Amino acid sequence: MNLLHATDYGSLALVALAMLGTGLISGFVAGLFAVTGSVVRVPILLVAGGLLGVPPEIRMHVAIATSLATALPTLSAAAYAHVRAGNVDWSIWRWYAPGGLIGAVVGTSLAFLMPSDAIEVVYIVLLLPIAIVALARPQGLHLLKTAPLNLIGTAIEAVIGFASALIALGGGVFNVMLFGGCGLPKDRVVGTSAAIAPAIVGPALLVVIIGGIGVTGLPSGQFGYVNIFGFVFITLGALIAAPLGALLNKHIGERRHHLFYGLFVLAVSVNMVVHLLWKSGAF
Repeated sequence: MNLLHATDYGSLALVALAMLGTGLISGFVAGLFAVTGSVVRVPILLVAGGLLGVPPEIRMHVAIATSLATALPTLSAAAYAHVRAGNVDWSIWRWYAPGGLIGAVVGTSLAFLMPSDAIEVVYIVLLLPIAIVALARPQGLHLLKTAPLNLIGTAIEAVIGFASALIALGGGVFNVMLFGGCGLPKDRVVGTSAAIAPAIVGPALLVVIIGGIGVTGLPSGQFGYVNIFGFVFITLGALIAAPLGALLNKHIGERRHHLFYGLFVLAVSVNMVVHLLWKSGAF
């Protein structure tokens, strides 16, 4: 189906509702856990790409690019909510945001040289250990006394930005674990992670737009690898739901937050494993 020139308006409306629902869920997740929501959007966009006839070799690239485009306003809304609530540790942000920016540019550039299936494997390899650590780490156990406020911190965030950009994340999945392991209070962990995320997503988005210009096989309504139709409806839902997620974050305890976070990331990882097995014909 050609999205922007479809004559089947019933199907077009169903796609719009699906993208709006995806935005509501991913926006809520972004506000609650300080992640981009890409862990929700990318699997759904992969399925949508198959239905829309996007070639398999660039399907993951379109999903990542569209998710990144949606993530920027989503995370900006979540970050603004946390700034207003006073949840951002700016001493950490000043050292970590530049590193995330540099890593994001390098990671995104590499991602679009990789086959689609390889990116899905990276998705699983990066996310599954995070879920396990989140569920297994005892409450009160800290890996570091404080987050390094020096070039070491910048270097750590460059690695996080690199890994995040490979799979269209804003660093929150990793930063929540990093800052939580440094003993920051839950609200500061989520708020600071949310504030750093736009520094990762913004440069990554610019790279995917430029990298997708002139690529053959893309559906209509594209800006580089970004699908405009998906961007509009997912963003609308995300902007509505992100403040609600940030509000709920203030009302759940730290241990319960870790549990929900770990279960969420685990579910996404398992879903990606199932998707890969399904594509390979294993079942």
